[in-house]
Amino acid sequence: MKRKLTKTVVALAVIFSMNLPAYAAAPCAPNGSDCGSAILWELLCQNLCGAPCGEAGACDTEELLNTLLGRFLTNATLPTAPAAQQPAQPEQPARPEQPADAALSVHAYEKEVVRLVNLEREKAGLAALTLDTALTRTARLKSQDMHDRGYFDHNSPTYGTPFQLMKAQGVSYRTAGENIAMGYRTPEAVVAAWMNSPGHRANILNASYTKIGVGYVSDGSYWTQHFTG
Repeated sequence: MKRKLTKTVVALAVIFSMNLPAYAAAPCAPNGSDCGSAILWELLCQNLCGAPCGEAGACDTEELLNTLLGRFLTNATLPTAPAAQQPAQPEQPARPEQPADAALSVHAYEKEVVRLVNLEREKAGLAALTLDTALTRTARLKSQDMHDRGYFDHNSPTYGTPFQLMKAQGVSYRTAGENIAMGYRTPEAVVAAWMNSPGHRANILNASYTKIGVGYVSDGSYWTQHFTG
């Protein structure tokens, strides 16, 4: 039993050795017993009980072990497993600040042209034109085609005449017309230019027309008006 306890004390002493003060080496026992065990046992008695082993005031084996365990559990700091390293997340590139929705801006310009046209018609005592979805589609197709193919003309190399384009897109009419412009940056500027041109002004103030569609491409400022009645 004593040998088992001795081994236990030796094991705990090794763990606890960082808490003991340094001592000078002691000679081995002359009977050839384990020098390390004897020395460690003596050091533990001196350090924990304040008296050499076997003398009055020294701890008995059970008390010594309890004291040693209590000291170890109180003072020792168990190593903790390192926190798992999370893989580095790739840095997300900063998203560029987005301008106002381009499509909404285009729609606003197209609607503003319709508003300005109806103001001119009101001045002339004419009924307002109704913004038509199908005519808006054909007007946008024409403006985009002029932009993409780099031309400026009523006859399109893609769609033919404005009337052929309208019919191809399912637009029916009794009478129809087209106004185009390029390079004007605002609805006010383009409507003013059309009103200063006799042919374009005649389309805007044509009493036979009841519907209008406007197509605008900002790159190059291509404008198209389609009218039907």
